[in-house]
Amino acid sequence: MSTVFTESYAAYLFVILAIVMMICGFIFKDKGGKWLFYLSTFSWLMAGFYAFSVQASLTAYVHWLGLFCVLAAFGNMLMPIILRDKKPPVEPAKKMTSEEYTEMLRAMRYGKRSGYDKAGNKISGW
Repeated sequence: MSTVFTESYAAYLFVILAIVMMICGFIFKDKGGKWLFYLSTFSWLMAGFYAFSVQASLTAYVHWLGLFCVLAAFGNMLMPIILRDKKPPVEPAKKMTSEEYTEMLRAMRYGKRSGYDKAGNKISGW
């Protein structure tokens, strides 16, 4: 009497491929290797499909293994989202004094006008 997974080595290969791609995804996540998680997701789904489609007397255990594979696929599918680069928090703007505010308004008003510098002062010239 043979066990369920010794009849075909496909499940072993899919699980090994999924684990290897998941480890490689963690190793190369900073170098653009997050697509390896999607390959691992596909491998987990194929192993789960094989576990659900096998006909044996140990269907309860095999179906639990299939459920584990499907849950691992969902986890791997979310890994690129979890590991993405997070933006730094925005620093709150400091309060401007009235002098700074008037300087900013002068710079906005006279900054590109000919004959005036950025502070709004008339340039000596003609």
